[in-house]
Amino acid sequence: MVSSQSDAVTARRIHTTLAGALCLSYSGRMTATTISFRADEQTMAELRQLAGDMSLSDAIRELIHAQYTTRLYAQAAHDAERLRNDPADLAEIKAVNEELDEISAW
Repeated sequence: MVSSQSDAVTARRIHTTLAGALCLSYSGRMTATTISFRADEQTMAELRQLAGDMSLSDAIRELIHAQYTTRLYAQAAHDAERLRNDPADLAEIKAVNEELDEISAW
């Protein structure tokens, strides 16, 4: 278990890191799950560098949240591009605009 004070510090760090992009926050206690992986020397050196003054666990948690957010934005951009070029959606927009033009003529 992680203490509430530690949770608040982590939430502030994530908020600071992602300020302007997305505010990730939570309240209450967090239940921690232990995950293990095999890191080579290069990965550990990079993780220590990225962690700075944070614990390795906090750094990993922050990196996972940041990557998750990045993927959400990438998916949203992909969906927006797909919809921007969707013939059915474009036809609907045209029909609505024509209706609005007719109404505004009154």
